[in-house]
Amino acid sequence: MTDRSRSLVVGAAAVVAAVLAIYLGLRSGGGQGRAGGEPKPPPVAATERTGAGPAGGSILLTRAGLLAFLTTQASPAVVEPGQTTYLFPELRSDALEALALVDPEKAATLLQQTLAGDGEPDSWSAERLLAARLRLRAGQADGGETITAWLRAYPNPTEAEGVGAAAEAASWLGAEAGGAAVRQMLGAPLEDYDEDHLAAVLQAAAVLKAGTSVAQLRSILAGGVEAWGFRVLGAAAGALKGLGDDGGQRVLDLAAADDWFEADEVAAGLAMRGNTAVLLWLDQLLGCEDASTRAQAARSLRIVGDAAALPSLRQALGDDHPDVRAEAAISLAVLGDDSALAGVRSGLGSTNSSTAIDAWKTLAGRGDAASRPAAEKLLAAPLPPADDLRRGPALRTRVWAAVVLVRAQEAPAKP
Repeated sequence: MTDRSRSLVVGAAAVVAAVLAIYLGLRSGGGQGRAGGEPKPPPVAATERTGAGPAGGSILLTRAGLLAFLTTQASPAVVEPGQTTYLFPELRSDALEALALVDPEKAATLLQQTLAGDGEPDSWSAERLLAARLRLRAGQADGGETITAWLRAYPNPTEAEGVGAAAEAASWLGAEAGGAAVRQMLGAPLEDYDEDHLAAVLQAAAVLKAGTSVAQLRSILAGGVEAWGFRVLGAAAGALKGLGDDGGQRVLDLAAADDWFEADEVAAGLAMRGNTAVLLWLDQLLGCEDASTRAQAARSLRIVGDAAALPSLRQALGDDHPDVRAEAAISLAVLGDDSALAGVRSGLGSTNSSTAIDAWKTLAGRGDAASRPAAEKLLAAPLPPADDLRRGPALRTRVWAAVVLVRAQEAPAKP
């Protein structure tokens, strides 16, 4: 956190308090859909094992009950007239991706519905753009058509929501089409962007090695911490490094000079798929004194996605901080080394929601039967209340825990 950011803490706390006061209608897993009041729980047979559902109801720990829960989370929210509703776009994206592992036909139908704007073609929610990302990752052209339509709707993307999701989707388009999309995003007044959104656009440029220029990136870095946060600076430095220019080293030097304060934001900015030019910088951050920075560096290494990171990640399994060990184990598994799955399981109960979500997702993707007891325990635990900001991440972990159980139930019994 910079001095500038530190000065905003008191004001931000007041804003959060106000949000909590009206934070209603989060996604729920009952019969009324993901948003709405407290729905009545579905009838539960006395012999069934159940867990506390997203709205205080019940999730049947059977294939049918678990699939119903996933389908609800992957469906459009139902909002009552006059109701204030706050949604978690990543939750629906996770549910669509999770459902594809266990019910591909249902997932495909719901994904198409999301991609079409849930019946409102002029509506451009972050959920719709995240669906485009999923389609592009699967090699489907309609995801690119969605991003093209979004850019037509928002010639000045700073005025749009979901810029980060759109940028990530564009990074799957290829250098020509993706570069054109990123170029339009970076042609807008950069100071008008939310900084996380700008960082995502710069990361897309780094992935594509297109859509920006050395001169533009140097200009961003020249602004320094007086103009930008460390995540933007890290993303600009990484994109510049990918173009063969080492000028971004100054960003790491700035972080080191401040005892690695906010260096985790630099590491987050360097999370660029396929940009192996930043591996040495992430390796440096993986060895710094700040545990949150080491954990983020391990996380960013799996996003870069290169086997050259394996030795450093294996060494990080011996870190003295549990989140660093868990992130390293998750990264190893994502990169094809399942030797540390026990370390991934240790991340299931992390107090860092990003670590816990990724641990569950990694194990769900593998159908890890050893995680079944933890999944049953999680789904039996009550969710945070509707006015608690932890509710969204809690639902995301339950989505992947449900996949663990469905896949465990489908696995053939051992002789």
